[in-house]
Amino acid sequence: MAKNSLANRQRTTHMTSMANDAAMEAVEHQRKDRMCLSCRSMFDSAWSGERVCPRCKGTSAWRTGSIERFHKYQ
Repeated sequence: MAKNSLANRQRTTHMTSMANDAAMEAVEHQRKDRMCLSCRSMFDSAWSGERVCPRCKGTSAWRTGSIERFHKYQ
């Protein structure tokens, strides 16, 4: 019986871990207003990794990778 009990605990722990991962992924992909790391204006971000606004992404500095423009606030 001890083996069966251990297997059930492991299965439950694995299922709980998967549920936690799914919940965290849902939070990460939550749409909300965020501050642009370039111009510091607020914009509607589709997910937590989107930190540069569309206006700044449309600039030649963004397209060419010019770091002066994007590090002027540091």
